[in-house]
Amino acid sequence: MDTPISGFAGTQLRQTGADGQGKIGLGLLASLRTSESDAQHNSERDVSTQADARPDKQFADAHANSFADESGRATRTESAAQELSAFGAEESASTLGARESEPAHVLAADPPREFTSTPAARAALPVDEELAIKIETRGGGLFCLINLALALELYGDFTTPLAPGLPLSLWDFVAMLGARLLKRELHDDPVWTLLAQLAGRDPRTAPGVDFAPPDEWRMPGAWLADLPRGGAWRWALLRDRLQVMHPSGFLVIDVPRDARPPVPQLAAEMEAYTDLHDGALLHATRGVRLRGSTTRARWLARLTAYVCVRLRHALGERETRTAARLLCLLPARIVATTTHLDVHVSLCDLPVAVRRAGLDRDPGWVPAAGRFIAFHFE
Repeated sequence: MDTPISGFAGTQLRQTGADGQGKIGLGLLASLRTSESDAQHNSERDVSTQADARPDKQFADAHANSFADESGRATRTESAAQELSAFGAEESASTLGARESEPAHVLAADPPREFTSTPAARAALPVDEELAIKIETRGGGLFCLINLALALELYGDFTTPLAPGLPLSLWDFVAMLGARLLKRELHDDPVWTLLAQLAGRDPRTAPGVDFAPPDEWRMPGAWLADLPRGGAWRWALLRDRLQVMHPSGFLVIDVPRDARPPVPQLAAEMEAYTDLHDGALLHATRGVRLRGSTTRARWLARLTAYVCVRLRHALGERETRTAARLLCLLPARIVATTTHLDVHVSLCDLPVAVRRAGLDRDPGWVPAAGRFIAFHFE
């Protein structure tokens, strides 16, 4: 049976089994804590969170107009569900076409400007606890994706408030990646409407519509540092693009061809991964075909393939769908104000694998969200 070892290894937590072999689980960001100490910590944080609430009348009218009655909320939830279904269908079309068993998705090369919470997003949510938006959801684990985004340095945390991040709302990031991981599950859940509200977006509008990342993909080396090594990397030419694929199936490099012959361009691109690649580099006859019609869809496809691999390693699951459901399908009560977002979960419902991976840690102050984010286990 695997025994967790407290500490960091890049963004991965190393665990050692009885056979003495190093086993990688994606311990995204946190030293392990016992259930007892977590329960005590979260109990204390509940008290401090209530004490931090501040009344602010300027948001009261916006809240009253947006959430005046239960029937209005039901209508918005249904609209959001339809939009999310359409978005999921569109984005699913960008899955890799090369090999069904090998998903192809990864991260954007140089994350651009920092995203800051819009006035519309802040004005839509009340600061007073009595006026806070509260929902019951089956998708409380979607908010664990915030820890993943921080671990991959797509957004800065409280220690790096000025760090550049994606020019994409953090809440839209959660909605986009969550929809890809869960397919059509939770399509009628109120969590999608809440994510739209937090992003300052009409629930009928697909998340991230204005996000247009460059169509060049070079995975940061830190993302690979703690993945198991071994196996052959493959490179291929696909139309006018040069691709390098990890043994796990995701794309490490996906860039346009330049004026140089393929081999010199490949050698130059691979220089950044010299210390991360131990095996052979084989020429493949087939590349990874991404069928997205926008750079956003292709970026999300590359990213999702990588995230799926990391989640499987983190949670000890062989199947991506099982790992995604284990993480995201978590009954929770969400309380959102202009300054805080609190996720209340029964400790009995929290999978041990999620805790061991560190995906349930408190993000704290997240500049891109404009809020303190905390998990409370009760």
